[in-house]
Amino acid sequence: MHRYLQLVIGVFTAPVAADWIRKINQISAINSWIDAYHA
Repeated sequence: MHRYLQLVIGVFTAPVAADWIRKINQISAINSWIDAYHA
């Protein structure tokens, strides 16, 4: 049962984590672009 619960949690959190990673990468890309623009 515990293993099944872990699997379900993994299935639900994986796409969310991937989405957050993508957002963070976009934000850091925008920040570096702003830094380059202001330099």
